Amino acid sequence: MPLVNHQAINETGVQLVPGGNPDNKWKIPAAGPYKIRLDLQAMTLQVQAFTPFTEIWMVGDATPAGWNIDNPVALVPTAGNPYEFSFTGPMTAGEFKFPLATGNWGCDYFMPVINGSEMGSTQLKFIKSGSPDNKWRITQPGTYKITINQLYETILIQKQ
Repeated sequence: MPLVNHQAINETGVQLVPGGNPDNKWKIPAAGPYKIRLDLQAMTLQVQAFTPFTEIWMVGDATPAGWNIDNPVALVPTAGNPYEFSFTGPMTAGEFKFPLATGNWGCDYFMPVINGSEMGSTQLKFIKSGSPDNKWRITQPGTYKITINQLYETILIQKQ
């Protein structure tokens, strides 16, 4: 729980309160999506309002664009859901990842939690500056539908 009742979200202190008394709560300034990170070792909490990316691309030797960061494949936003993007099309055996900018390998990315993840992987992770350089792997060429949700950090890879 927060250290005091109605603690502002920019205050990072947290405490373990056995039995939940006193029942302190954080003060959220506005309704909307937030990203929350609780570090139990450091006993800190980071709360940030979440603003979705409006463009997401895909690059890699498994994609139609190959490793061309200057002209990667643009994902299509889902109508009515600002957090979801998808791609449907041909993929070859190889690797891919999602840059959040074009023309710069040092940009931010969405990548798998574990390098070399395949179709059954459902988690993606925001990676600042692309390090570590994790990638998903396609083992069977074909037509795929790939859907990502940046708020929930999930991915669905389906062979069509």
